[in-house]
Amino acid sequence: MTVVSSGQISHVSAGQVDSGIVVQSGGVLIVDAGGTASGTIINLGGSETVLGTDIGAVVGSGGTGSLAVQNVSGGGVASNTAVIGGQGFQAVLSGGRAVSGLVGGNNWHGFSETPSRRVASSAA
Repeated sequence: MTVVSSGQISHVSAGQVDSGIVVQSGGVLIVDAGGTASGTIINLGGSETVLGTDIGAVVGSGGTGSLAVQNVSGGGVASNTAVIGGQGFQAVLSGGRAVSGLVGGNNWHGFSETPSRRVASSAA
């Protein structure tokens, strides 16, 4: 298991597969194009940018800090993301896709420019 602590920036590089990454408050995870992360946990105050693929991320699972953020950028795919905890945010930017996600109450799921790219999302 990889832990991305405050002040750290960690990459999942092209061709790499990594699971169980925990992003703590002040930490940044970048899933590069061609990289795959699964089971990522983004605690409050942590952030992730998805240019490749992330499967089964949990956004806003705990910790301290402001929002937990997952940015799905152009070419990126976030599949089965759970946005929970009241301070989670998933932003799907132009060219990104969110597939079969779950957004719990008092959380946010936003789209910029290309909301039609979303395949499925449900609110609980």
